[in-house]
Amino acid sequence: MEDVLRQTRMQMTLAQKKFICDEAGISIEELNAASEKQLDEIYDMLCEIEIEESISDSELSDRGKLAESLVTLMGNAIAEDMGILDEFDEEAGNQSQMA
Repeated sequence: MEDVLRQTRMQMTLAQKKFICDEAGISIEELNAASEKQLDEIYDMLCEIEIEESISDSELSDRGKLAESLVTLMGNAIAEDMGILDEFDEEAGNQSQMA
């Protein structure tokens, strides 16, 4: 899984990067230099934000939407690296063919 989360930084928008920096209390330079372990901690932080924002009965806030988009981006990269995303896609395709 080496460098999987690092590669997702290239896919992030400036708004997503700024959001991470604001939430984590780090600079863009620190984000760009973050180790895989630090990015894993950032991913965990984003998951917590998404959960926190999803608990309310109201529509997801802008903060929640940004966290959600980043969790999806980073989570898909992890799942693809582990082969889970490919397996899920294959299973979904097989089920739709059977229907």
